[in-house]
Amino acid sequence: MATIDRVLRSNIKLRHLQLVVALDQFRHLGRTAEFLSVSQPAVSKMLSEVESMLGLQLFDRSTRGSEPTASGRSIVRFARSVLAEYERTRDEI
Repeated sequence: MATIDRVLRSNIKLRHLQLVVALDQFRHLGRTAEFLSVSQPAVSKMLSEVESMLGLQLFDRSTRGSEPTASGRSIVRFARSVLAEYERTRDEI
């Protein structure tokens, strides 16, 4: 639990949060890559980095797309809340 706390407080970046939200939305690495304006290998690498940092598998990947795991759904909820607060603060400033 301490590792997850450290990762969420210190290591995870906004780009990682945007990635998990987009992957949840599109459920496909290629469409997520297109949306984020990066290559599909870059999406795979970023997702692997996040999963490695957390020590959790966030998405089950198959030829039909990707589906969030239970841990993935939790991280997606967290990411959505952080990004929403970021946007509110940005607009307020």
